[in-house]
Amino acid sequence: MMPLRISRGTFLAAALAIAMPAFAAQKPAKRAKSAARSTAPTPRSAMAKTDTAQQHFDSAQTYQLAGDFDRAAKQYRRAIAIGLDHLGNLRAARQDYPGAEQLLQQAMAADPDDPDPAVDLAITELYSGDMPKAETDAKTVLQKNPDHFRARALLGKIDFLQGNHQAAADELHAALGLATDFDIAYSLALADLELKKTSLAIVLFDEMKNSLPETAQLHVLIGRAFLATGYPQLATREFEHATTLGPKYPHVHFYLGLASLLSARAPDVPRGESQLELAEAEKSLQEAIRLQPQDLRAFFYLGQCYTSEQQWAKAADAYRSVIKLTPPAQQMDAAMAGAVEGLAEALRKLGKNEEAAAESAKAQRIRATLQNDGASAAGSDTGKANGDSNQQELHSMMLRPGDSKPYDARAEAAYTKSVSLLLGQAYHNLGVIDARASRYTQAAEEFSQAAKWEPSIPNLDRNWGVSAFRAQKYDEAAGPLERQLRRTPNDLSIREMLGLCYYMGDKFAESAETLRSVLGQLPDNAGLLYAAGVSLVRSGDAKNGARVFSRMLEKNQNVPAVHLMLGQAYAQEQNYPEALAEFARALELDPHIAEAHYYSGMVALKQGKLDTSADQFQQELSVNPGYIPAEYQLGYVRLQMREADAAIPLLQDVVSRQPNHSDAHYELGKALLEQGKVKDAIQDLETSIRLHPTDYGYYQLSVAYRREGRANDADQAMVMYQKFRPKPHLPRQ
Repeated sequence: MMPLRISRGTFLAAALAIAMPAFAAQKPAKRAKSAARSTAPTPRSAMAKTDTAQQHFDSAQTYQLAGDFDRAAKQYRRAIAIGLDHLGNLRAARQDYPGAEQLLQQAMAADPDDPDPAVDLAITELYSGDMPKAETDAKTVLQKNPDHFRARALLGKIDFLQGNHQAAADELHAALGLATDFDIAYSLALADLELKKTSLAIVLFDEMKNSLPETAQLHVLIGRAFLATGYPQLATREFEHATTLGPKYPHVHFYLGLASLLSARAPDVPRGESQLELAEAEKSLQEAIRLQPQDLRAFFYLGQCYTSEQQWAKAADAYRSVIKLTPPAQQMDAAMAGAVEGLAEALRKLGKNEEAAAESAKAQRIRATLQNDGASAAGSDTGKANGDSNQQELHSMMLRPGDSKPYDARAEAAYTKSVSLLLGQAYHNLGVIDARASRYTQAAEEFSQAAKWEPSIPNLDRNWGVSAFRAQKYDEAAGPLERQLRRTPNDLSIREMLGLCYYMGDKFAESAETLRSVLGQLPDNAGLLYAAGVSLVRSGDAKNGARVFSRMLEKNQNVPAVHLMLGQAYAQEQNYPEALAEFARALELDPHIAEAHYYSGMVALKQGKLDTSADQFQQELSVNPGYIPAEYQLGYVRLQMREADAAIPLLQDVVSRQPNHSDAHYELGKALLEQGKVKDAIQDLETSIRLHPTDYGYYQLSVAYRREGRANDADQAMVMYQKFRPKPHLPRQ
């Protein structure tokens, strides 16, 4: 049976009428220091983004001081979006894609009119492996912003990665027409090469050479493009030029060796020229190994050179170096399989058949494992086992055409520190604007965001707590109000709101402790006084509780809600005569007041007066139709009066409208069981147990199972009944 409840609905509006503190805006933020250039997937300057965010923040404060709050809010949102967007890109740069996506989504929410965060989110999705989502989001941006060159370039890259090179070329060409950009031009050249439009690609590369400083890096990038798309001779020229500009540029000798090897293998190359190319490949790969002795890719291709030259002993040594240098985590991948197969071939040629057979068996085991795991049997990493996978190389270059810089944790930390103050103050001032416009729910969320970025902002806890309180988010309001009250213990309005928050969360002891010292200062607010009185009584301070209730009665003798509140308080203290008198007085003043008949019925039920309680619950439903507590209690009383036919429809209506009402399911199941409707009874009893396990629920379920012939289930339910059954108190020996 449901216990007596304390109703809050009747006094909530009155409680909210307590004094509303003013909201304080924040002074202008100090200009954030610029951070280093971003290493995020979208290589845009952190300095530019910081300065742009600061400019919008400064504009917002100007508008706010002038009283133009709509424009101020728009500028604050713009500043927030820019800061969060760049932070998201920095998270993506260190491959924290979930964190990046969260920040970028917040940026989109802050300023839905800015397409940049949406594009960066799509880029992050592409990097995290969700290409379909990235494509959908890029197209969504283009529907609203058809001239957004970054979105169009992204869509072109996605088309390329999906193998649709003509569509990629079309999108990238359109993007290049909107903005001159190295990344887009390079990606377009790759698409042209895949379409065998070599002359168009060469034109683009020549434009790059004419407009950019001549460096080894540039020639290596162009050479890699030629190499990955099947033009090793053109690639060789670029790598050779790169070696003259930077003999120690990373990997330049490796790429030159690989290009020479592939040129030697070309079907239309004369044998003599092929031998020369193999010699050049061997020379370049040996130089690559000299500069980077741990480069297993160079050893692998050196092994292939020796294989082509039939220098089997040297080939075997090269493949053994690959196997030795391969990390333990990659010992069972396609790269290792290719190296082991190469070693096995060399050993066979050297006449070491037993060793060759062992290596072949090892390679077969690796291939079988890869196949069982669903991995490709072909080489999957650039420069490993079965040669450079052109598709993998192109995929890498399409996503990162330039040489990727290492992630700079200090740059991210510096930017995060500089932008956190701006974000915190922007969110805070935006919250002030919304709170002053009575948009308290929105304001509370903005203040909570401000606290995440800069919790030391003056007045933040006060503004946040007040807004959350006004939005009736009492659990959220309690934290900032607690902190604010510790700072300003004499702030009566903060203390009142905190006391009400505790009360609304059934934390009566905390509410009483908060309000006890200022009982004499509390305003004549019925809701606030009632909360104070109930909290005091429920926490054991009946003397002070009585003082508060007497004051309420003196000030509000003819207000029905006050008598209803007093009646509930008396009922809680089991002072039933006084409770009934207060409920009667409330009904005398307002015959249609909600819950007065209900609580009168609950008192009668406690007194064992079933007829009276049923009549009161019925009257409650006549003035308060559909009130579930009254309908449930009426059904319960009908069952106690052996009127199951009248009770069952009431309880069925309760569970249909409130499916998580465990007591109603229990009473309904019990009634159905008594009528012999065992299957229906089991369904409701099981639901009751699932919602709220009780000893009496398991007992009735055990009875129902046994009547159904489910002996094992009945025994199990009885075990649970014994588990939940209260243990008798044993006296001490």
